[in-house]
Amino acid sequence: MEMKDLMGGPENILSQKSAKAPLTPTCLVPAAVMNACWLENGMISKNLAREMGKMEIIFDKLE
Repeated sequence: MEMKDLMGGPENILSQKSAKAPLTPTCLVPAAVMNACWLENGMISKNLAREMGKMEIIFDKLE
């Protein structure tokens, strides 16, 4: 993704694609993809991302 695609606000390509996809409002995929794109384009420090460690969501068994 080019920088213009990351900085275009609601008009950027990722926002347009995710708006057309059948996603739930709580879907984390668009945000994760955007963060990965920012990381690869130097907009987020790779060292800082490494220091933060992995992020995970754990769904406990509902009874």
